[in-house]
Amino acid sequence: GSGDGSGKRCVLQVAKLDWLEPEGKANREEAFERLAGSDKFEVILGSDLMYEMAPSLALPNIIRRHLMDQGTCLLAMKRRYEKILEKFLLKAKECNLSTSIKQVVGSDVSEEGSKLFGG
Repeated sequence: GSGDGSGKRCVLQVAKLDWLEPEGKANREEAFERLAGSDKFEVILGSDLMYEMAPSLALPNIIRRHLMDQGTCLLAMKRRYEKILEKFLLKAKECNLSTSIKQVVGSDVSEEGSKLFGG
């Protein structure tokens, strides 16, 4: 069981994704399976992914491709590059991703506007 007494099991799949080369050649020595173009997930998690403009703007298309229609994508990041975040959010909107930002300070969470994704 899952340890919560429900007897239900949770299946977790981990896969490597290079969103600048999503159909790239798999390296046999890599620790994770690569995603196929048609793989879809209920939940996509990402952390600290936005440092440069081009990769950040490629990410919403990949999220749209791999997120189930009613799925959720959670991206965690430190607010460093506001211009990149702004353009990323515009691209997410173009990809029909709904967004909201949650700002976390310590253990407090406050609504801000646009960062968590839903299909």
